[in-house]
Parts: sequence; C-alpha cells; structure tokens
Amino acid sequence: MIHFKPFKFGKAELGVITVFFVLFALGVGITSIPLVATIYGRLTNTWMHAALQYGYVGAFGAALIGSTSATVFFPYTIIVFFLATQGLSPFWLGVLMGLGAGIGQMFGYIIGRWGSAWFHRKKPETYDAMERILHRRPGLITLFLIIFGSTPLPDDLIMIPLGMLQYSWWKTWLPSTIGKIFAGWIVTYSSFFISRSLDTSVAAGASGLVTQFITVAGIAVVAYIMFRLDWQKIMHRLLNGQSSDV
Repeated sequence: MIHFKPFKFGKAELGVITVFFVLFALGVGITSIPLVATIYGRLTNTWMHAALQYGYVGAFGAALIGSTSATVFFPYTIIVFFLATQGLSPFWLGVLMGLGAGIGQMFGYIIGRWGSAWFHRKKPETYDAMERILHRRPGLITLFLIIFGSTPLPDDLIMIPLGMLQYSWWKTWLPSTIGKIFAGWIVTYSSFFISRSLDTSVAAGASGLVTQFITVAGIAVVAYIMFRLDWQKIMHRLLNGQSSDV
C-alpha cells in the first residue's frame, strides 16, 4: 500500500540532517553552556509564573499559544503539570488544555488553506490524488487526527495538508481536539504520581524540553516521509482495493 519515490540525496535529505544537527546543538547548549541554560531557565520561569497566576484560564491560554506551531518552544505542558499539583481539578484542567491546544493547532490548518491554490497549481496530480484519498477514506483521516492529537506527534504535518486540500474545518478540529483532551488528562492525572516520586520542577522541565525536541525532530522525519511518498500510486492502490471489495 505504501509507495516511495526513488531515493536521491537532495535538499529534503539535507534539511532533515540540518534539523537534527540544530536540535543536537540546542540540547548541548541548554545542558552544558551556563549562559544558554540560564536564559532558557529564565524564559521558562517567566512563562510559567505568568500562566500559573490565572489557574484554569492560564492552562487554556498556555495551551492555545503553545500549540500554534510545533516550533514554538512554549512549555504549556509544564504549566499544566504544575497546575495539576496545586489542587485544581485534573479533569477540567485536561479539558481546558485540550480545548486551548485544539484551537491553537488550527493555525497550521489556516496556513494550509492559504497555500491551497499554490499547491494545486504546482502539484495538480498530487493534489487530486490526496483529495480523492480524503473523500474515499474519511475514517482513516479521523483516526490519524485523534492519534496526532493525543500523542507528541507534530500536528502541523497533518493540519497543513488538510488545510491545503480544503478539508472540512470541523471534521479536522473535532477529532483533533478530542485527542488533545485525552493528552491533557494524561498530563494532569499523571502529574500527581510523578510529583510524589520526583522533584516536580526537574521532572516537568525535563519532560517538557524533551517532548518539544522530539516533536520538532518528528516534524523533520515525517515531513520527509510524506515528501517521498508517491501519492498517485497510493491513491490507485487504495481505490482499486476499495473497488474489489464492492
């Protein structure tokens, strides 16, 4: 079912290597260079204290800002982590985090809508192939949206293409937000157990930084895979398989 274009080293491969090199340099800098570590720590504390002052509203606002792009290093999961240890309801914190993140990640969808005409003009065959897959396999798209929403997988990689293909905004937003709420509950309900066994600030800071790096690295890898896929062959395979089932 999966078909890739012939491999050759080019700009896409160079871009993936560059992203991993930059992430490695950032990781070394934050953990080894005192000045960089101090700057990152101050920024994190400033964001955190501002959001913590507003409780439930802070959780919603932090998730909204932090989800506008996977490349924005705004540690909203750390903020929600701390809020869950301060007596606030883990259930409602998870819901508000999910709603904020669900709205914020639609920024990628909007970017995709802006680039829809350009994509259709530059890659008409690929556009038509992907559009037919969307209409023939809507359940698969819904499943992907929930998976991307509930895991650290980068939402932009599915939101931007869906926007480019002008997929229904509510069919995009609703399953993704459900996934985000589920992810919020994982953060809030697990914070109690983590804070009992580890130092809260260390555990939250480390997990937030690692998650952000994994997300950006995931964008590079998945974007490269999507770029290398032969969508026309995939479309023919899916459509032929569906016709044989009828």
